[in-house]
Amino acid sequence: MTAKQQALLGVIGGVLITTVSIIIGLTDRSALWPTLAIGIPMGIIYGFGYAFSWEILKKWLSSAAGASGTIAFWAIISQLLFRRGLFLGLIICIFLIAGAIGLAYLPGIFIGIRRIWRESQGDGQQPFTQQQGGWTKTQYLILVLFSLLIFTGFILFAQMNDTTTRGLGTTPNPIPQELWEKTSLSNTTSFKGKYYKVFNSSEISTVDSWEAASRFCQKHYGQLAIIESTEENTFIYAWLQRQNAKDVYFGLTDKNSEGIWRSLTKGKATYLNWAPGEPNNEFGREHYVLFYHRSPPGFWNDGTPGKNFLFICQWDNQAQFKAYTESMKAKSVEVHKPVTSDI
Repeated sequence: MTAKQQALLGVIGGVLITTVSIIIGLTDRSALWPTLAIGIPMGIIYGFGYAFSWEILKKWLSSAAGASGTIAFWAIISQLLFRRGLFLGLIICIFLIAGAIGLAYLPGIFIGIRRIWRESQGDGQQPFTQQQGGWTKTQYLILVLFSLLIFTGFILFAQMNDTTTRGLGTTPNPIPQELWEKTSLSNTTSFKGKYYKVFNSSEISTVDSWEAASRFCQKHYGQLAIIESTEENTFIYAWLQRQNAKDVYFGLTDKNSEGIWRSLTKGKATYLNWAPGEPNNEFGREHYVLFYHRSPPGFWNDGTPGKNFLFICQWDNQAQFKAYTESMKAKSVEVHKPVTSDI
């Protein structure tokens, strides 16, 4: 096939595709002819360019695929380490591949014009012949440097979006100062008639899961804490911050019905305060609510307790809490101040 024949087929294909797309997609029929007047010349340009862009398109797609693979790899690592970055990585990959396809017609126009001119001069040589052989050392070095650049970019992205890596004085503090000053420094506190206490599962031999923590609270006249308002949520979060207690679980789960968050004692939750992008049920195993240290202040995440974790027991009134404290005195049980849990 000569270059002129190749160009003619490309132009006809471009015009047909453009015309059919406009006729099918345009709802305002009064604008059909003005749109065709613009679309057909564009179809001619695109058709001509793509008719000669195959070699360029293969090279660009190969480069875009390699870059996308590198970006996707580090995006997955970033998501696993920092719980962010996967969506951004996928968007970049899509734009790279779409850009490689969408812009390949531009060098194709130059190649087509050059081939037609050379044929008219009696020279059938085709420009831009495909490179033979494997990658050079320079290409491998560029790939390594590109990979390191992408990795650094995802680390910076994760750190910039991680509000918990900064001090309370450098980020907006959602806790009113007067409330911050009123919260207890101990692992026991009260709010509007309710009583709360943080426990560390590593200090309780019978607690090795969220369900076991729930049974522990109920056995001691309470329940896993159920947060029912913004005011209560802010208070509890401030109290936990005062203790430097991180990754603390409380009393909601969707284990029995995915996406339906319930407590074991009060049924379906009436108040939720999820962090952006949560709950995401990562790897299909996150069915319990916690204050996660990488979530924005006061917002919730879904997770799965590890071997050691913190949890909050709640008593709805003074009588229940008194029954708990008296039972502890009788057993001479001391529960120490919590530390950071494993999640």
